[in-house]
Amino acid sequence: MDISVKVNGIERKNYIEWESFRKEDVLTSQIDSLSFTVKKWGNKTWKPSVGDEIIVWDGNIKIFGGYIISVKEKVKRAEVLEYDVECKDYTYEMDKSLVVKSYENKTVAEIITDIKNNYMPAGFTVNNVKCDLMVDYIAFNYEQPSKCLQQLADLVNYNWYVDYDKDIHFFSKFGELAPFGLTDTNEKYIFDSLEIEEDLSQLKNYVFVRGGEYKAAQRSERYVADGQQSQFPLAYKYAEKPGVDVNGVQKNVGVDGLDTFSQGYDFLWNYNAKYIVASGVLPANQVITISGMPLFPVLSRARDMVSIAKYGESRYKIIDKTISTREAARDRAKAELMAYSQPLKTGSFQTYQSGLRSGQLINIQSDIRGLNENFLIQKVSLRMLGADKGIWSVNIVSVKTLGIIDFLQNLLLAENKKITTDKNEILEMLESIDENVLITELIQRHLSVSVQERVSITELIRKNPWTIEWVLGPYFPSSDNDNKREGLLDISFYLY
Repeated sequence: MDISVKVNGIERKNYIEWESFRKEDVLTSQIDSLSFTVKKWGNKTWKPSVGDEIIVWDGNIKIFGGYIISVKEKVKRAEVLEYDVECKDYTYEMDKSLVVKSYENKTVAEIITDIKNNYMPAGFTVNNVKCDLMVDYIAFNYEQPSKCLQQLADLVNYNWYVDYDKDIHFFSKFGELAPFGLTDTNEKYIFDSLEIEEDLSQLKNYVFVRGGEYKAAQRSERYVADGQQSQFPLAYKYAEKPGVDVNGVQKNVGVDGLDTFSQGYDFLWNYNAKYIVASGVLPANQVITISGMPLFPVLSRARDMVSIAKYGESRYKIIDKTISTREAARDRAKAELMAYSQPLKTGSFQTYQSGLRSGQLINIQSDIRGLNENFLIQKVSLRMLGADKGIWSVNIVSVKTLGIIDFLQNLLLAENKKITTDKNEILEMLESIDENVLITELIQRHLSVSVQERVSITELIRKNPWTIEWVLGPYFPSSDNDNKREGLLDISFYLY
């Protein structure tokens, strides 16, 4: 391997502790990660910093591109600093903004292009976005761009990722092929590292499908009034307001809860409770005929008798309200059998070859193993053994589920098929406004005012002119001429 590690455009591979170098790529939409350790000592003075852009090459193959998001500093011994570095791919940069927007009657490719133009930093491209499926309505309420892409991928059953050139790949599952396959002789993998395991835990060989409802051909039901009832239960749940006649005479029918008898209706029809009610009790022996197109549940089942004979019966129920025809339900059941009526195969191998990514389809053809099958790459990890040698570890799974994927995508591609999410979603756009406010305060000083006033004070001093008459208290003089005062025994007077 010819590894190059450039940080902000400067080669830094000589600073890497190669046995610590790890790179991991998990299935498509999850962010790729890279970690390694750097030592700073002597003339090795470089210190990694968060936010630095990092690009890793193996020869002319770019095997990572992204940013340093974490640096942990440790002191190992005197004058030796060690930095544990964590990196994330360009999806980290893409998710720095939030999408607040709704889209109506747009293709998936048009939506992704608009998100790229308005909510992603400069430099991202959509050269590998390949999806012309129409979306009737979808709203994103403060969602990161990666979450928006994942929601779209879930809607149409696609995969996506951002490559190391910042180009968005949005593609049909199993639509990207690995740059090479594996054979007994092509030396593209470490020969004794390939392991294939069969797993019965996901076995399904007897499948029941419960879809939505379908509109059947018109049917009629009849009741004979008993002279006491005005409400009649219905055998069917009708797709729309049924017709009602009494003894062959057509009657006016309204909708219970929306219409009333005062509006001139003879009968009211209740969709959910499945009944009609007359405006009054009908005479005995009156014949009531109700006609309409009933709704029936979409039900189907399918079995793989070969699988049942070999592994025993393993039942599975699917509930999918979007399936609206019996034909679609049968196809859905068959697709599930195609995917899971045989054991699921998983495996792993190791290689010295770069270029594999999760989400790619890789073919394994081995005469020794009696195997010629396509597998989906789920995870790719790199562990460096030195500056010029590393081992890629690859996890794979069989793609018999391709039958399920094809079925679901064919539903979406069917004529007039559109995708809708909740139109009741309310988008709030909150904006912070940064303004400078100038406040001016005027303080006016007034000169002091001198006020001259003449104040006259008169003092009346009166001398007690009379002899005090002591009384046993308590007592308060009644006027200024009252000479009686409260006396205290042994102080003011004595009793003898």
